[in-house]
Amino acid sequence: MYCTKGEFFSGSSFSMLVAALAVAGLCKGIYDANIFASLFDVVGPEDRGTAAGLMNSVGWTGGFLAPVAVGLVSKYFGLSLAITSTAAVYLFVGLLASLRPTWPRFRALLPRDDRVEEREGQLS
Repeated sequence: MYCTKGEFFSGSSFSMLVAALAVAGLCKGIYDANIFASLFDVVGPEDRGTAAGLMNSVGWTGGFLAPVAVGLVSKYFGLSLAITSTAAVYLFVGLLASLRPTWPRFRALLPRDDRVEEREGQLS
């Protein structure tokens, strides 16, 4: 089960897999610990349940649809294109997320101007 330095960094060893999973788990833990804190910073107490539910729903929907879509695309166009095309999806979703929603229903999830001014007053 021991490996040499060359085998460890080749990416084909069990210990490299364990190290990669440990780093991925650490990063996921840091992300998960902060995503709700940042959400609760910008959403009022009365809307936090809705915002957390919406965030979880969107995240788990993407987690379900991504493998299905990659499987279908790889069947007809090859795995390389399927994996590479996910970058286009991330870019598209990132652009959508950067736009300020104008729908009245989602306005409740956005930071309130008075809370922003209140925080700015505390910082100065």
